[in-house]
Amino acid sequence: MIQKTVIERLKVLADAAKYDASCASSGTNKRDSRGGKGIGSTEGMGICHAYAPDGRCISLLKLLLTNHCIFDCHYCVNRTSSNVERARFTPQEVADLTLSFYKRNYIEGLFLSSGIIRNSDHTMEQLVETARILREEHDFRGYIHLKTIPEADAEIVRRYMCAMVNESAKVLEEGIAKRPLDIDMTLLFGYGFPRYWGGPMKWADLQGLPALLADIESYAKEDAWFWEPAPLLKQLVAEGRNFDDLNKQAAK
Repeated sequence: MIQKTVIERLKVLADAAKYDASCASSGTNKRDSRGGKGIGSTEGMGICHAYAPDGRCISLLKLLLTNHCIFDCHYCVNRTSSNVERARFTPQEVADLTLSFYKRNYIEGLFLSSGIIRNSDHTMEQLVETARILREEHDFRGYIHLKTIPEADAEIVRRYMCAMVNESAKVLEEGIAKRPLDIDMTLLFGYGFPRYWGGPMKWADLQGLPALLADIESYAKEDAWFWEPAPLLKQLVAEGRNFDDLNKQAAK
C-alpha cells in the first residue's frame, strides 16, 4: 500500500474532525463567500474557531490523530465498519504541522481528538505525547485542547486535568481571564468540556485544591519546568480558599 503524503492525510483527518461539534463554529449556520457575496466562511474543515477566556475569537487547527477506531459505534462516521478513507498521524507529525501553521499565522492553537487505536489508554497517551512535544521540546505557548478519550485510565485523565488547572491558574494570575468562571464558561461552551464536570476550575474545587497541588508537586519531580505549580494555586491552598472564592470576590 502506498503511504499517503502529509497533505493527503491532513485532508482526511481534518475532514474527519469536523464531526466533532465542540468548537464555537461547529454548530453555526453554514455560510460562505462563494459567488462573490460577502467575506469569509464557516464551512470546510481544518480550522475551527473558539473563544479565549479574555473574549477573543481564536483559530485552532482541528484534526484527528487518526480516524481508525476499534469500536463500531453506529452514530460515528469513523466507526470500524464505516467505509471511509483512513489515515493516521504520529504525535511528532501533528506537532510539526501545528508549529508550521502557527508560524504562518494561520492558527493560534491546536484542537486534537482521535479515533481509539489499540485501547483508550494508548490513544490518550498519544494525544498527551503530542502536547508534550509542543510544550517541552518547542516551548509552544499557544492554546492546546486535547479531547479526553472515553474509558482512559483515571491517572492519565487526572494528569491531563491537573495540567489544565495549573495552566488556567496562571491565566488568572496574568489577568488574561478575570474570574475562574470565565475559564469554565469558555471551556464549556467553546470547547466542548464535559458539562457534568462544570468546567476545569469547578472540577478542581470539587477535587480539592490541596490534593491537586500535592499531585502537581509530585509530577514536578519528573519534570520541574512543565509541572511548576502556579503561584496562585499555592496561595489559595495556603489560605484555605478555592477558585469559587475568587468568583465571589469578583462579584462584589
